[in-house]
Amino acid sequence: MATLAKAIVVCLIVATLGTFCASTDMSFDFDCTSKTFKHCDAYGQNVESLLTELKTITPVNGNFYHRANRTNPRVYGTAHCFSSLTSSEAACTSCLHKAIKTIRAECWNTVGASAGSAAAGCNIQYDSSKIKP
Repeated sequence: MATLAKAIVVCLIVATLGTFCASTDMSFDFDCTSKTFKHCDAYGQNVESLLTELKTITPVNGNFYHRANRTNPRVYGTAHCFSSLTSSEAACTSCLHKAIKTIRAECWNTVGASAGSAAAGCNIQYDSSKIKP
């Protein structure tokens, strides 16, 4: 009987923690263009550089940053953290990191992509065409 009681307690703890984790893990919406690039080409290197810059500068730039790289082929990008949900630089950086992780998992090697979460508090986008801020 004691073993059954322990098993029930463990199940309740796991169920409770699972619900807690599920409710705090924000999913990110994403959109990918159909056109692709080769990962190691100049465009891919510019995408990597721009995503890193957007993630680094957005949190210290008033939670918004819009940029185009200066070298060809040109990549345009924008990132935004919603201050009500990402009230600190660390929260903004973390949110953008998760958005970039989503892009890499779902849209990598596409010429344009975006990812974001209203619930988590940020979005990020890049493309070969100009993006309106």
